[in-house]
Amino acid sequence: MSSQVVESVRTFADLRLAEDVGVIPLQKITRLSLNSLRRQETDLEVYEFLFNRAVRHFELFEFESEVCDVVLPELVKHLCKLESELKDKALSCFLDDNLKSLLGLANIMLKFLEHVASQAQVYQVYGTVLVFMDFLVRAFAVVAQKKPGIEADAPERSSVDQLAAACRALQIKMVSMVAAFNGTGYYFQHLDVEQEFDCLKNVIICFGKIGCTTIQIDLIDAKHAWQAILVLSTKHLKYIAQNDTCWLHELILSMNDEIGKLLKSLVANANAGQIELKTLKFLNLMLQLMLRLLRSIKLEELNCFGQLLDTIVSISKALLAQSLEKDAVEAIRSNLKVGYMSLIGMSFRTSSFAKALAACRYESWEELAAYFEIVIEVISKLLAEDSSSPAIDLYMSKTNLFSACIEHLPKAHVLFNKQEPLYQKLITHLAGFVLQCARKPPKNRQKLLEETLVRMILQDSFWVGVAGLDIWNTFLRLTEPDLHWQYFRFWKTINDQFPVFSTQPRAVFVRRLLRNMFVFMPPRMQRRARDEYPGLANCKLWIAVELKNAGEDMFRPAKIEEFGGKVRDGVTTAAAYDLMHTLTLAYTTSDRRVLETTARNVGALLKSVSVKNLNEPNLTTLICVFLRLATHLKRHGCCPQEFDKVVRTTILSTCNSLDLIAKLDALHFIDKQPKTSDDHQLLNSLSNDSNPIIKSIATLKSQQPRKPSQTNVSFNVSRLTHQQAQPTHEHLCSAQEPTLNLTQHISDVIDDMFPDEEELVLSVHRLDGADPAAKRIKLDEEGNREQVVADAIAEIRRQVKVLERMERLISPGQRRDVRVIGESLRRIAGQDR
Repeated sequence: MSSQVVESVRTFADLRLAEDVGVIPLQKITRLSLNSLRRQETDLEVYEFLFNRAVRHFELFEFESEVCDVVLPELVKHLCKLESELKDKALSCFLDDNLKSLLGLANIMLKFLEHVASQAQVYQVYGTVLVFMDFLVRAFAVVAQKKPGIEADAPERSSVDQLAAACRALQIKMVSMVAAFNGTGYYFQHLDVEQEFDCLKNVIICFGKIGCTTIQIDLIDAKHAWQAILVLSTKHLKYIAQNDTCWLHELILSMNDEIGKLLKSLVANANAGQIELKTLKFLNLMLQLMLRLLRSIKLEELNCFGQLLDTIVSISKALLAQSLEKDAVEAIRSNLKVGYMSLIGMSFRTSSFAKALAACRYESWEELAAYFEIVIEVISKLLAEDSSSPAIDLYMSKTNLFSACIEHLPKAHVLFNKQEPLYQKLITHLAGFVLQCARKPPKNRQKLLEETLVRMILQDSFWVGVAGLDIWNTFLRLTEPDLHWQYFRFWKTINDQFPVFSTQPRAVFVRRLLRNMFVFMPPRMQRRARDEYPGLANCKLWIAVELKNAGEDMFRPAKIEEFGGKVRDGVTTAAAYDLMHTLTLAYTTSDRRVLETTARNVGALLKSVSVKNLNEPNLTTLICVFLRLATHLKRHGCCPQEFDKVVRTTILSTCNSLDLIAKLDALHFIDKQPKTSDDHQLLNSLSNDSNPIIKSIATLKSQQPRKPSQTNVSFNVSRLTHQQAQPTHEHLCSAQEPTLNLTQHISDVIDDMFPDEEELVLSVHRLDGADPAAKRIKLDEEGNREQVVADAIAEIRRQVKVLERMERLISPGQRRDVRVIGESLRRIAGQDR
């Protein structure tokens, strides 16, 4: 009877009408079904017969090998055709028909999967499972593409919603079969078999695609997919880690990209500064899954650390968004930022991560803030390593993170102005990293470290130079004395290449570094430096070092005479700069005898210099030096009339032809209240200057009345108070605008800073001649001279106490003025000897 039934079935139509399908050989069923599919008669009817009816009459394992392996590829082709037509806008008229066809296929697959799942503990059909997953990926992709663009009342919307529901049911059934949360057995029981492990890989990859696709339409569907991956990766972690894990790289990258996109959308759509916590929790689930996958792979082979770092930066940038409320910022930090920062801890020892971090390039201040935070985190972990650790060598010798971080500093001026503590924290960690690298380093690391430190100084960026000085300061304090001396000699050679008056940033950085090196030297090495580099032959060094009283040791009359011979026949540029170096050393001394000798020799030198040569543009700086030296001598009472006359006849007589800076110095040379007719004549000349600044200052000064000389008074205490209260030249406009008194302003600021010490603040009104206190200390021939002197001494004592208690607020320039006052007092005290 069974043979008669088999012989009577000759077409697929006969096959469908057969009552006992189980007696028909599977080969014949497959052949007849394929013939019907290739004639494109009724595809859905063929699939429904095979996977919803015929499959129940045979063992599942046999059915898969005889039918599924042959027919399912045809089903995939049919699925690809439907997907292509649905994506083609030219075939939009067939949209509803194609959606219904896809929906019918989904229902067939769902019933087939229910049958397969019912026998999952006995039979595992891995090839069929892959077809199910492929169908889910394609069907969800169609739903994600079509659902947002179809209006709610359109006839196609019902088909899309039904298709989405069928896909959801199909996915839930698949998850319960291969990735059950509380399942008693595993679907993948023999992963040592290549076919089974390949199936596991493809299932995880497909669930990843589904998760990324369904984020756009329904977070619940995406959550099912990510949870399935979490279960599979947890249950089979051992086998996954033992095999090649490169196939997970693309999945990790896709998850990271989706987290970044969804966070960006979340922040952009924040309502009144609040974000949707449900979505944020979902992102946290994705992140935890991504971290789980990262722990299971060989991180050294991962090549997407650059994208992971970009996501960290985007999260930190979102935290700085002013549109978000505090609660929203804290939620993002706890759900995303903390997890992503833990990624650094698990991967910072890998070369791929180190290379990606060193290759980062960011521009905006928000991005730079995040980048520096990552660098600080990495360095914090490196500081816990031994100096000979491979990680230290990785970040210094191979990738040079130090140099990469420094390259971002020129763009960080806005950031450091907004977040000043960040600079301090960054420099502290970079300095620690440098010290860690400098502990018994190999030659190549030592060379690379020194080259980076040198480049930080020999460039023109402010923040790079400041950071270089700060790091050098730390580096030098722990450097061996011999190496410290070699560095000092190296930077002296570099400093000798720059003009001493150069304001080029790199020249300023070099001079400051050289000074710091000298300060950090032990006293014995400082004496060695003064012995090996004496006198004017090394004046650039001592100008940079700002050695106290260098003029007393090095500035001698004989040296001025040496340079005098070079300029008698005309001042060349080279000779002028040599002379400027020499004269600058005179600023470092307050010794009266040295200054008086300097005044005589410089005066003699000026007599030998023709006015014509001094008008050359390239000698403007030299003229300024002469004028500043003259002002310096006048302030110390060491400017003889002969020198004053030489300066006026040689330079000031033709000041109208000088540059702006030289004219300003000439105005400073004149007393605040002009005393002589020469002063008034010079001011009248400059009052007609073409430059409005010079013209206005000269006009203001020329309006001051002449102050009669008091030749009968040998000592004026007002000079002492003037030197004490005015260490630098006061702006000339202040005489006309008493409300803009800078000293009063500083006094007010001190009052605000120290409200409990108001009695210590020196009232600026005491410096005014109209104030009774000032009048009391003036010498009056008709008054009691002894009482006046006693009052002056008492006032000096009181002011000394003020200076002692406010010592930490005194600037270096003010300290020099205090020394000048002290020397004047010592000279007065020694007159009776």
